[in-house]
Amino acid sequence: MRFCSTLPLALCALSALSLLVSFFVRARGPRRAPAPAPAPAPAPAALEAPPSRRYESSPSPSSIPSSWHDDVSLVTVNDVSSSWHFNATLAESIRKDVLRFLDPERDMFLLQREVKPGVRIPYILNRGHFATVTRTVHSLLPSAPLLHGRRFATCALVGNSGILRGSHCGSEIDRHDYIVRCNMAPVTPFKRDVGIRTDFLTMNPSILPRYYGGLRNATLRDRFVARLRALGKGIFWIPAFMVPPERRWVDAVTDLIAHEHLSLHPAMPSLRLMHAVRGYWLSNHVDIKRPTTGLLMYTLFTRFCRQIHLYGFWPFHSDTEGRPVPYHYYEVMSYSYYSRSSPHAMPLEFQALHRLHELGALRMRTQACT
Repeated sequence: MRFCSTLPLALCALSALSLLVSFFVRARGPRRAPAPAPAPAPAPAALEAPPSRRYESSPSPSSIPSSWHDDVSLVTVNDVSSSWHFNATLAESIRKDVLRFLDPERDMFLLQREVKPGVRIPYILNRGHFATVTRTVHSLLPSAPLLHGRRFATCALVGNSGILRGSHCGSEIDRHDYIVRCNMAPVTPFKRDVGIRTDFLTMNPSILPRYYGGLRNATLRDRFVARLRALGKGIFWIPAFMVPPERRWVDAVTDLIAHEHLSLHPAMPSLRLMHAVRGYWLSNHVDIKRPTTGLLMYTLFTRFCRQIHLYGFWPFHSDTEGRPVPYHYYEVMSYSYYSRSSPHAMPLEFQALHRLHELGALRMRTQACT
């Protein structure tokens, strides 16, 4: 798509904004009750199972339906290796539109000067409960925004979907100027598919009891610390004040970081960030209760990255040819993408992001990398 190539500058800006708004109106489609969740498709027996043959051919292009079903034969994924063209005008329009709601350079980091040790602040997603800022947490907060003035030509946002298994995308991911990974997903055993470099790593506090045994012994703590050391001088982004049940794990992590004197840069989101990001998407007719980490990172990094490439974004139990896709590339587990109790709306987010891929504002990789 060659957008605004022949328009005067003022008309070009207006046309870009009009296209962005009309995209979200089309992407949302009519409001319908969500389809009932089907029984999960059988997952491969082990992580080492041979990769799906979905990478051997590309599905033919069509349009994403306006209603969302867990039937990926209805979901279109264009052959991104041959048909995608970057739309710099639209990407810039999105960046400016995000800035109407928040400045990621400032709002993605809670700074030392904004809070004091001992102060009680409301949880971001549970305003009726309060957390006390400990001296350890305060000491780890940056004194200035960690990405101030930073700009990158290309960025990789790496999600954790099993669609990455067998993709051979590792080397392509590692070639990007800046690499963001979500929720401390393991990389070394899967580096052929997901790469090894990391510049910005988010943490979901629930991983501590699930994958690191709550750090209850020295062996588990050492394994967790080794994962953090691998980040080097990268940014480790901890959602510290989201909900009360996660507080014990946040304290455990911050205490460990302070004790180990790691070279990474710990960071925590500002108290307004989540609501500002949700407000941006709601203003564009994408009705989400709580953005996933992937959507959150995309929104924030429009500020820093000229081009954003998404990997591992696939909220479906099967690929386009009906073969099982595990929820995560590194484990076998079940997940209902359509549960009414889920705080996320992954298929809706995917639809919006895929439409942006079609328009050239971002690139979404769901095929093998060559």
